[in-house]
Amino acid sequence: MNLKKGSLWACSIVLCCFLMSCTDDTVATKGAYSTGVFVVCEGGFQKSNGTISFFNRTDTTVTNNLFENANGAAKLGDVVQSMAIDGSNAYVVVNNSNKVMVVNASDFVKTGSIDGCVFPRSFLPISTIKAYISEYGKDTGSTNSAGAIRVYDFGTKTIAKRILLNTRGADRMLLTGNKVYVANDGGNAWNAPVAPVDSVISVVTTLGDSVVKKIYLGAGAYNVKGMELDVNNDLWVLCTGDWGQAVPTGKLIKLHGEAVERSFDIPVGASSLVVDIDKYNLYFVANNKIYTKDILNFGATPPKVWMESPNFKSLYGLGFDPKSGFLYVADAPTFTAGGQFHVINPSDKAFKYSKTVGIGPNGFYFK
Repeated sequence: MNLKKGSLWACSIVLCCFLMSCTDDTVATKGAYSTGVFVVCEGGFQKSNGTISFFNRTDTTVTNNLFENANGAAKLGDVVQSMAIDGSNAYVVVNNSNKVMVVNASDFVKTGSIDGCVFPRSFLPISTIKAYISEYGKDTGSTNSAGAIRVYDFGTKTIAKRILLNTRGADRMLLTGNKVYVANDGGNAWNAPVAPVDSVISVVTTLGDSVVKKIYLGAGAYNVKGMELDVNNDLWVLCTGDWGQAVPTGKLIKLHGEAVERSFDIPVGASSLVVDIDKYNLYFVANNKIYTKDILNFGATPPKVWMESPNFKSLYGLGFDPKSGFLYVADAPTFTAGGQFHVINPSDKAFKYSKTVGIGPNGFYFK
């Protein structure tokens, strides 16, 4: 009798251990991407090989091809532009495939797709009810005014409305209060049918889903690519410039109360404006270098080179990790093979890690 009880007890222990082991494995699989850093990799234009990679902060490992691994080798599509997370879902914007792929944020299994957008660029959750999708739009005439915002309804999982901006190319969006600032890139003189006069920021109210204002950034402020709020809640704007101008230059602009307060000339081609976690210092890339600007000295000191390194091949994006305070740098030397990202400690400029990811890394999402 005692032997039977002992055997049953031993079997119970083995069974419990087996079940606990299975449960742990299942949780690990489902929550594999619960916390870490997603790297957006564009892929080659018209190659449909854009991907998302994942960096585990704890063990410093990288997992590439998240979507393909979770969905039977299916592809995300052509030019993976950006991503956002809202609740349990991640929204991956695939620009040249004209869609936003919806996946489970913890395991990247596909749960849906938002179709019908025209060259979408960014996905911005506004509330529990809706999100905005910026779309560059396809210009068919001489006005290049196809930039728009699609209003996505989380409840019905459909596009509820389209806000026409009457500008060229809606790109980055920034939410503050009941307003969304939308960067309109303005086009280029060398490939546009008319002069690039639409270098503006559109201000959209989230209460009525309509344009309430346009902020004109001044002469030469072409191709609005980046926006960040500083510690004083003032808006900084980066304009990458226009190679078609007689004297091409970029612009870094400070707005106060939605009016231009100061404008700095920066190298043409500048991009990837970010602000550090304390919101005192701005960073951007140009000429394969990282530049910085101290917001407290906005009236006196122009942006300056913060770092250049032989480790940099072709800088393509930046991001600040709010958990570690480290600067993440996307490096895309070619759009036919895997790129890299570098993790740098801003306090001493030391390289913490350099990791290989997918083709054309352009930015990061920190979770």
